[in-house]
Amino acid sequence: MKKRYACLSLTILLALSPLVRFSIEDNSLPRDTKFYLAACIIAFGIFIYSYHYCVQSLFRISFLIAALGIASAFLIGMLPANTYAVLYWIIATCFGIATWVLLADNHAHRKILIATLVGCIGLYAQWGIAQFVVQHDLGLHVIGESRLAVGNLGVASFSSGYQKYIRAYGPFAHSNSLAGSIVLGTMLLYTLRSSSKLYSYSVLLIFSISILTSFSRAGLVGFGLVLLGFILEKRQYWIAVITLVPLVLFGPLLFTRSFDPHGVALEDRVSGVAWMKQMATQESFLRGYGIGNYERALTAYLKTAAIPHNTWDIAPVHSAPLLLFSEFGAILSGMFAILLYIFFRQQYRPVLLALIPPLLLDHYFITQLGASLLLITCSILVVQYRGGHRTH
Repeated sequence: MKKRYACLSLTILLALSPLVRFSIEDNSLPRDTKFYLAACIIAFGIFIYSYHYCVQSLFRISFLIAALGIASAFLIGMLPANTYAVLYWIIATCFGIATWVLLADNHAHRKILIATLVGCIGLYAQWGIAQFVVQHDLGLHVIGESRLAVGNLGVASFSSGYQKYIRAYGPFAHSNSLAGSIVLGTMLLYTLRSSSKLYSYSVLLIFSISILTSFSRAGLVGFGLVLLGFILEKRQYWIAVITLVPLVLFGPLLFTRSFDPHGVALEDRVSGVAWMKQMATQESFLRGYGIGNYERALTAYLKTAAIPHNTWDIAPVHSAPLLLFSEFGAILSGMFAILLYIFFRQQYRPVLLALIPPLLLDHYFITQLGASLLLITCSILVVQYRGGHRTH
């Protein structure tokens, strides 16, 4: 019974995670975010109560990992620690370890959680499609939906002629995050190996329309890699036909989005990487700037170098590996890279390759807590699930 409560609390937490507006980029916590963080603490408390026999080993491992990370901010990093960023990584680390322990050797719970998450991501996808159709938000601001309107500054959009289109957000803070969740949902669907082709095709059709209306190019590439696995490994050739229909329908708008003369996404990414290279020193290369300090270091560099910029240019570099390397430095980054290599060498799954495009070309998976929790859980499920067989 205790295990059921722990799994239920994990499911509820993940279902609400896109609404958590806790990001490394933020310098304050709104009331809603504090509520969701309290929910995280309650869920973790339920886990400790249900798995008290694992608490000692859990905290031994999490303490070592957290200590290495905090050392980057307090000892190795050259700037004062970003308190919220340290809290972010502590929550993500504890959550990941707790989820691994909770789902280990529990095939029934893993299967239920995969099916539930696919359903939740399907709801996010339909939410985003509805936003794109009506070209504004659905008025669910009380639960954390972003305010979307053509005239709002900072809303992800693109122009086609004289018409401006708002991209699908779903419950997330940005359309790229919605696309990332669709990639994760497709990976889970691939891992689930459902015996019902009608179910798989229906979900994939919804996912296809949603990721196309998000107009995230990195997300589309990752989504395409998972579809390629469906076609080549599972011989489900109808998937190509099903996903081709939305592509033909939204293809012209996708082409327009890619060559939008008013678009600044590519320019921002190029300038962000260029600034990261220019501001780097031998000391920052080895030690890093510390957890959550990249934007502070970038602001100082742009002011010192008298480089003209806009307020929205002060943002993490749009690449998860580059951002982590900048904040942790070569010393800690090398240690983490070795640990990841050892882990994935033992737990490798080809479908995980679909995560490379969104991780390489954006940062939301490591800067937004909701996206991070989904990434951690889905990756664990993909690694632990064996298509109906128990793992030990």
